[in-house]
Amino acid sequence: MIPLLAFFDGIGGTEVLVVMALVLILFGPDKLPGLARGLGKTIREFKKAASGVEEQFRQAMEEDEEAGKPPVPRGPVAQPPLPPHKLPPYLPPVPPPKEPIVLGEPTKMAPYTPPGPAVLPPAGAAAQAEAPTPPPAPAAPSPPPAPAE
Repeated sequence: MIPLLAFFDGIGGTEVLVVMALVLILFGPDKLPGLARGLGKTIREFKKAASGVEEQFRQAMEEDEEAGKPPVPRGPVAQPPLPPHKLPPYLPPVPPPKEPIVLGEPTKMAPYTPPGPAVLPPAGAAAQAEAPTPPPAPAAPSPPPAPAE
């Protein structure tokens, strides 16, 4: 396939003709040569830029091979251990225990008992539980206190 049309890999001939007809209708025959010229310049500049980047990469690889430099290691770099005299002062050496360490008895746990089967309420009880309860009736006002004599 032509490399320029490689992005049309899944498009058939009929689809290409429909797209060309739409472009002709939208832009008209007067503007098509200018659009094609601009598209050609864009593709040419892109190829030139891509080949320039590829050439720079190739030159950098050749320079590294000529200099005999080993490749830059990737990943974590191992650090040499600190000598004993440079350990921080807040970490004193811990002497070994004089007698063995004895732990207490292991914790006794109750054996696992699986839960019983689920008990569902009867169908009528579920309907009653879902029914809204009426709001409480308002309290009757209390009589005013008797005047003091």
